[in-house]
Amino acid sequence: MQYDEMIDTLVRRLPVGAEQARTVLGGVVRALGETARRGEMRDLRSQLPGELKDIEAEIREPDRSVDEFSTRVGDLTGIDDVDEARRFAGTALGVISEAVSAGQLSQLLATLPHGYAELLSAPAGRDGS
Repeated sequence: MQYDEMIDTLVRRLPVGAEQARTVLGGVVRALGETARRGEMRDLRSQLPGELKDIEAEIREPDRSVDEFSTRVGDLTGIDDVDEARRFAGTALGVISEAVSAGQLSQLLATLPHGYAELLSAPAGRDGS
């Protein structure tokens, strides 16, 4: 999936414009990079469009809970309401899950703390499994 397709998909699924969709998608990739193992994140980035490949983690917090992840996404994107940040994060993760292989998605989720799989709004990988 190309970057513009990811943005368009996010715009359709959330009540946001393209600019906020870019901010949310970038914030989720950054927050994921702060939480996931470096090797898994490197592998995930290799399947993402160029616009998302170079987003680096600012800090490392590998034990970050889903609630903490949602709060971090809110901090990175300017979304003050934690429930809204969680919904936006889950939707963006769903779009990311459609852009990468199901195997890569499974490997990533296996390295994250409990609850991240449930955060996904569309858990299938691009190969449909």
